[in-house]
Amino acid sequence: MPPPSAIPRTTFTTNPFKSETVYFAYDSFTIEAKERPKLDKLANYLSNNTNTKIVIAGHTDVRGTPQYNLALSEKRATAVRQYLIGLGANGANISTIGYGEDRPASEGDSDSAHADNRRASPGILR
Repeated sequence: MPPPSAIPRTTFTTNPFKSETVYFAYDSFTIEAKERPKLDKLANYLSNNTNTKIVIAGHTDVRGTPQYNLALSEKRATAVRQYLIGLGANGANISTIGYGEDRPASEGDSDSAHADNRRASPGILR
């Protein structure tokens, strides 16, 4: 697999459905109960829009080695994909990618910045 910096950025199209970012606890790829309603809405949307293709981008904070964080980000993206499939979404229309710590949502070493970066972001593919 090429390093994350060699992977082109994914482009997304505007869509009436706005998916929400799913956040994770430190060093975890378990989807917490408070995050599930976001994915329930997305699964419903995908079930009603069967031609829609999405990509789930997994991310981490900067703690841990780059290799570990890349693997964790991939596990986060895969966990979201599996959850959506479990709710009836077509797995063939859901791809995943892990970026590790390379694309932070927030800069810095504060607890808040770390929490912002422990995420998986669904996006509609163009």
